[in-house]
Amino acid sequence: MRQRGAHGRLYGHQRGESFGRGRNLVGVLASPLVPFLMTLRVYRALQSRRRVGVRTLLALPVVFAFNLVWAVAEARGHADMAFGR
Repeated sequence: MRQRGAHGRLYGHQRGESFGRGRNLVGVLASPLVPFLMTLRVYRALQSRRRVGVRTLLALPVVFAFNLVWAVAEARGHADMAFGR
């Protein structure tokens, strides 16, 4: 989880470097949607390969947790860039 957080924050910084304050604030405000969208993307990729079973469904909360850590860290990276930290 620590690595996921570090990479998420770095990603927010890297994207935020080319954005203005307003766009970085949008990144912060949109961050609650990110774990849902990322988890849905993983599920759809597995579904398209017909790899959805009980084990996949049981793993989704763990995938969501990792995506949640990423989203919080990415939002923090965007906030850092928006407020010049």
